Amino acid sequence: MYFFHKDKRKKVCIRDKKDKEIFYIIRFNKKEGLLSMFFKTMAYVEFAEEKGYIPIIDMKNYPTMYTQNENNGWENFFSQPNNLDIDLKEIYTNKNYIVSGFEDNPNVFINSSLFGGYFASNYFNNIQKKHFIESHFMLNGEIYKMIEEEMKQIDIKNKLGVFIRGTDYTSLKPKSHPIQPTFDVLKNKIDDFIFKYREIDGIYLVTEDLKLYQQFKEAYGDFITMSYESNLIEYKGGQLLYSTLKNKDKVLQGREYLVRIMLLSKCRYLITSITNGSVCALAFNGDQYKDTYIFDLGLY
Repeated sequence: MYFFHKDKRKKVCIRDKKDKEIFYIIRFNKKEGLLSMFFKTMAYVEFAEEKGYIPIIDMKNYPTMYTQNENNGWENFFSQPNNLDIDLKEIYTNKNYIVSGFEDNPNVFINSSLFGGYFASNYFNNIQKKHFIESHFMLNGEIYKMIEEEMKQIDIKNKLGVFIRGTDYTSLKPKSHPIQPTFDVLKNKIDDFIFKYREIDGIYLVTEDLKLYQQFKEAYGDFITMSYESNLIEYKGGQLLYSTLKNKDKVLQGREYLVRIMLLSKCRYLITSITNGSVCALAFNGDQYKDTYIFDLGLY
């Protein structure tokens, strides 16, 4: 059975009205990025639990770019909510369930107390977000190993974390997305932090843009540290980044990006623009940074 609202539809299957156990199947658009899906998942899980549903993420029957060999792509990165071990086939065959729509349901993303609303205006309440995330999810074991390996190479504890987007984000200026600071504006703020906090022993940089990285290296030399430098992109302009990366291993890319965000969340200080990645880093950190500066410059 489907419920229709305007041009949207939501699949509902209630086999046993006496059984109050209802699974809430969370699905996503194929082209959606990992941390966009992560942020939305938190809102969906919060919504489902408020309704008394059991939330489950399905990237197998509703594949995304992170689904490989018909696996559940979500589990390449995280456990299921509340670490449940669930057989999707059993749910679809024998259980009561509701499938979320691809659209951003206003009941979820406006009314949700922690993760609702547009991510660009939702970078507060990070202590509560960290507690929610840690009480509901575990990282995939491979990602734990990757984090440990990176932290053997990088002493993160006195680093200034810096996050900045470039490539298509600044070239195409996507409407209603957060405006990114220029390199010079960002550098001025970094210099302020380095002067103020003398214990800063380096900058941990997270960016995808080769040109930005080269500007940082020219300005700061070996004071700059990065993970997975080989992933930097020499952007030619004119098209969305997604279309230029479609032949690369999306799971590996996603894991390496998640590792960078997790290391960013472990720095002592943070200077960042607003994107899904920085919002997630703030949530993973739980307001434990000694000082933070967020460039909230409005929207394109």
